[in-house]
Amino acid sequence: VHLEIFTAVTTTAPTTTKSPTTTKAPTTTTKAPTTTTKAPTTTTKAPTTNTKASTTTTKTSTTTIKVST
Repeated sequence: VHLEIFTAVTTTAPTTTKSPTTTKAPTTTTKAPTTTTKAPTTTTKAPTTNTKASTTTTKTSTTTIKVST
């Protein structure tokens, strides 16, 4: 009786652990608010003052009182 025992010991090298995927920093774009402060259009119109010269007609009435005796 001839016994041949073949013990095949195959040591598999451990699977290399892949380094974790680098976390990309979030792109934070803080846009400055567009503040357009429009200056109010203040049109101060000069008041049109029409000072009309008043025509004062002073009528002189002649009252004749006749006194009869």
